[in-house]
Amino acid sequence: MTQAKLKKVVVSITVIAIVLLISLIVSVVVVNVQINNQKQLEKSLQLKLEELNNQKNDMEAEKDYRNTPEYIEKYAREYFDMVYGSDVVYKPKS
Repeated sequence: MTQAKLKKVVVSITVIAIVLLISLIVSVVVVNVQINNQKQLEKSLQLKLEELNNQKNDMEAEKDYRNTPEYIEKYAREYFDMVYGSDVVYKPKS
């Protein structure tokens, strides 16, 4: 092989190596960006999950309270004007 052909082969291999190296670097950067985006999404979803769990706990506590005899009595007195037989009811004159 002549010196000129050898130089062409070396230059060709160098150019190919540089192109492959650049594409590898670009791929690494793209993957890092995707990883960061996924981490941000995960953090956002974790916060949303925590918020929803808090809402669920609040709703369960409210449900438990509404099933107590005290709440049922209060609701019946307030919205249905129910009273016990021993209660004294004052009615305005009309």
